Amino acid sequence: IEEFIPEVVNAYILGRLDSVEAAANGRIDDPLDDVEMLQSQLELLPVIASNQYAVIGGWLTDVLDRTSKMYEAAISSGAAGHTHVLEKQLAWLVRVCAAMIGGHYTLDTQIKIEGSRVLPTAVMGTNMQEGDEMVDADVIWRMLQLMMLIERRNSAANLGRCDYRLEISMLSF
Repeated sequence: IEEFIPEVVNAYILGRLDSVEAAANGRIDDPLDDVEMLQSQLELLPVIASNQYAVIGGWLTDVLDRTSKMYEAAISSGAAGHTHVLEKQLAWLVRVCAAMIGGHYTLDTQIKIEGSRVLPTAVMGTNMQEGDEMVDADVIWRMLQLMMLIERRNSAANLGRCDYRLEISMLSF
Protein backbone atom coordinates (compact mmCIF):
# COMPACT_ATOMS: atom_id res chain seq x y z
CA ILE A 1 0.00 0.00 0.00
CA GLU A 2 2.91 2.38 0.75
CA GLU A 3 4.03 2.41 -2.89
CA PHE A 4 0.57 3.44 -4.07
CA ILE A 5 -0.02 6.23 -1.53
CA PRO A 6 2.08 8.82 -3.41
CA GLU A 7 0.28 7.97 -6.67
CA VAL A 8 -3.14 8.31 -5.02
CA VAL A 9 -2.24 11.64 -3.38
CA ASN A 10 -0.71 12.95 -6.63
CA ALA A 11 -3.80 11.94 -8.61
CA TYR A 12 -6.03 13.60 -6.02
CA ILE A 13 -4.08 16.86 -6.11
CA LEU A 14 -3.95 16.94 -9.92
CA GLY A 15 -7.67 16.18 -10.02
CA ARG A 16 -8.37 19.11 -7.70
CA LEU A 17 -6.23 21.41 -9.86
CA ASP A 18 -8.15 20.25 -12.93
CA SER A 19 -11.45 20.87 -11.12
CA VAL A 20 -10.36 24.44 -10.34
CA GLU A 21 -9.74 24.99 -14.06
CA ALA A 22 -13.07 23.37 -14.96
CA ALA A 23 -14.83 25.66 -12.46
CA ALA A 24 -13.13 28.71 -13.97
CA ASN A 25 -14.52 27.64 -17.36
CA GLY A 26 -18.02 27.27 -15.86
CA ARG A 27 -18.27 23.49 -16.26
CA ILE A 28 -18.59 22.73 -12.53
CA ASP A 29 -19.04 24.56 -9.23
CA ASP A 30 -15.86 26.01 -7.77
CA PRO A 31 -14.40 23.53 -5.24
CA LEU A 32 -12.77 26.41 -3.35
CA ASP A 33 -16.22 27.77 -2.50
CA ASP A 34 -17.28 24.63 -0.60
CA VAL A 35 -15.31 25.33 2.57
CA GLU A 36 -16.69 22.38 4.56
CA MET A 37 -15.80 19.83 1.89
CA LEU A 38 -12.40 21.44 1.39
CA GLN A 39 -11.68 21.34 5.12
CA SER A 40 -12.73 17.70 5.52
CA GLN A 41 -10.58 16.61 2.57
CA LEU A 42 -7.58 18.58 3.78
CA GLU A 43 -7.84 17.08 7.27
CA LEU A 44 -7.46 13.57 5.83
CA LEU A 45 -4.69 14.34 3.35
CA PRO A 46 -1.77 14.54 5.83
CA VAL A 47 -2.95 11.37 7.56
CA ILE A 48 -2.88 9.47 4.28
CA ALA A 49 0.42 11.00 3.18
CA SER A 50 2.36 10.90 6.46
CA ASN A 51 4.36 7.72 5.76
CA GLN A 52 5.40 8.87 2.30
CA TYR A 53 5.77 12.59 3.00
CA ALA A 54 9.27 12.93 1.53
CA VAL A 55 8.13 11.54 -1.82
CA ILE A 56 4.85 13.46 -1.84
CA GLY A 57 6.52 16.66 -0.62
CA GLY A 58 9.07 16.48 -3.43
CA TRP A 59 6.33 16.07 -5.98
CA LEU A 60 4.30 18.87 -4.37
CA THR A 61 7.24 21.29 -4.57
CA ASP A 62 7.64 20.41 -8.26
CA VAL A 63 3.96 21.22 -8.90
CA LEU A 64 4.31 24.46 -6.93
CA ASP A 65 7.38 25.42 -8.97
CA ARG A 66 5.67 24.75 -12.31
CA THR A 67 2.48 26.56 -11.34
CA SER A 68 4.37 29.53 -9.86
CA LYS A 69 6.46 29.87 -13.05
CA MET A 70 3.30 29.86 -15.17
CA TYR A 71 1.79 32.44 -12.80
CA GLU A 72 4.88 34.65 -13.04
CA ALA A 73 4.79 34.43 -16.84
CA ALA A 74 1.07 35.30 -16.87
CA ILE A 75 1.72 38.31 -14.63
CA SER A 76 4.54 39.49 -16.88
CA SER A 77 2.40 39.14 -20.01
CA GLY A 78 -0.66 40.75 -18.41
CA ALA A 79 -2.89 37.75 -19.27
CA ALA A 80 -5.64 38.40 -16.74
CA GLY A 81 -7.81 35.40 -17.69
CA HIS A 82 -5.02 32.86 -17.33
CA THR A 83 -3.75 34.61 -14.20
CA HIS A 84 -7.16 34.16 -12.58
CA VAL A 85 -7.16 30.37 -13.13
CA LEU A 86 -3.58 30.05 -11.88
CA GLU A 87 -4.43 32.05 -8.76
CA LYS A 88 -7.22 29.63 -7.92
CA GLN A 89 -4.92 26.68 -8.51
CA LEU A 90 -2.26 28.26 -6.33
CA ALA A 91 -4.87 28.94 -3.64
CA TRP A 92 -5.67 25.26 -3.62
CA LEU A 93 -1.99 24.25 -3.55
CA VAL A 94 -1.30 26.64 -0.66
CA ARG A 95 -4.14 25.06 1.32
CA VAL A 96 -2.73 21.59 0.57
CA CYS A 97 0.72 22.67 1.75
CA ALA A 98 -0.71 24.18 4.93
CA ALA A 99 -2.64 20.99 5.64
CA MET A 100 0.40 18.80 5.01
CA ILE A 101 2.66 20.81 7.30
CA GLY A 102 -0.01 21.37 9.95
CA GLY A 103 -0.93 17.68 9.84
CA HIS A 104 2.40 16.78 11.41
CA TYR A 105 1.29 18.13 14.75
CA THR A 106 -1.33 17.31 17.32
CA LEU A 107 -2.32 19.27 20.38
CA ASP A 108 -3.61 17.35 23.37
CA THR A 109 -5.22 19.58 25.96
CA GLN A 110 -6.19 18.47 29.43
CA ILE A 111 -7.80 20.22 32.34
CA LYS A 112 -6.91 19.20 35.86
CA ILE A 113 -8.87 20.47 38.84
CA GLU A 114 -7.07 20.77 42.17
CA GLY A 115 -9.37 22.12 44.82
CA SER A 116 -10.64 25.44 43.52
CA ARG A 117 -7.90 25.78 40.89
CA VAL A 118 -8.28 24.82 37.25
CA LEU A 119 -4.97 23.85 35.64
CA PRO A 120 -5.09 23.54 31.87
CA THR A 121 -2.17 21.82 30.13
CA ALA A 122 -1.34 21.37 26.48
CA VAL A 123 1.04 18.83 25.01
CA MET A 124 2.25 19.11 21.43
CA GLY A 125 2.83 15.85 19.60
CA THR A 126 4.19 15.10 16.15
CA ASN A 127 4.25 12.26 13.66
CA MET A 128 7.26 13.62 11.76
CA GLN A 129 9.85 11.23 10.44
CA GLU A 130 13.51 11.98 9.85
CA GLY A 131 13.89 14.35 6.91
CA ASP A 132 10.31 15.67 7.02
CA GLU A 133 11.53 19.00 8.38
CA MET A 134 13.60 19.48 5.21
CA VAL A 135 10.52 18.91 3.06
CA ASP A 136 8.64 21.43 5.22
CA ALA A 137 11.49 23.93 4.76
CA ASP A 138 11.35 23.50 0.97
CA VAL A 139 7.59 24.07 0.96
CA ILE A 140 7.83 27.10 3.27
CA TRP A 141 10.56 28.62 1.09
CA ARG A 142 8.25 28.31 -1.92
CA MET A 143 5.41 29.91 0.04
CA LEU A 144 7.66 32.89 0.80
CA GLN A 145 8.55 33.17 -2.89
CA LEU A 146 4.86 33.02 -3.76
CA MET A 147 4.12 35.80 -1.26
CA MET A 148 6.63 38.02 -3.06
CA LEU A 149 5.11 37.12 -6.42
CA ILE A 150 1.61 37.95 -5.16
CA GLU A 151 2.88 41.30 -3.88
CA ARG A 152 4.39 41.99 -7.28
CA ARG A 153 1.08 41.11 -8.94
CA ASN A 154 -0.92 43.27 -6.54
CA SER A 155 1.43 46.18 -7.23
CA ALA A 156 1.01 45.93 -11.01
CA ALA A 157 -1.26 48.76 -12.10
CA ASN A 158 -2.77 46.89 -15.06
CA LEU A 159 -3.76 43.70 -13.19
CA GLY A 160 -5.37 44.85 -9.94
CA ARG A 161 -5.48 42.61 -6.89
CA CYS A 162 -5.16 38.85 -7.03
CA ASP A 163 -8.06 36.51 -6.35
CA TYR A 164 -9.20 36.85 -2.74
CA ARG A 165 -9.03 33.07 -2.24
CA LEU A 166 -5.30 33.13 -2.89
CA GLU A 167 -4.82 35.89 -0.33
CA ILE A 168 -6.95 34.03 2.22
CA SER A 169 -5.08 30.78 1.65
CA MET A 170 -1.77 32.58 2.15
CA LEU A 171 -3.06 34.07 5.39
CA SER A 172 -4.12 30.64 6.61
CA PHE A 173 -0.73 29.17 5.74
